[in-house]
Amino acid sequence: LDRAALIFPASTTTLAQTPASVFTTVVVVALATVSTARRHV
Repeated sequence: LDRAALIFPASTTTLAQTPASVFTTVVVVALATVSTARRHV
């Protein structure tokens, strides 16, 4: 539990410091994955 208590805040801080460009890239990849899944269906 101690490790999780230390890792979670650390990862949250990292996400908060993540540049908007990286976040945008993740969103684009997610949208591309969804569109690809729809094509296969």
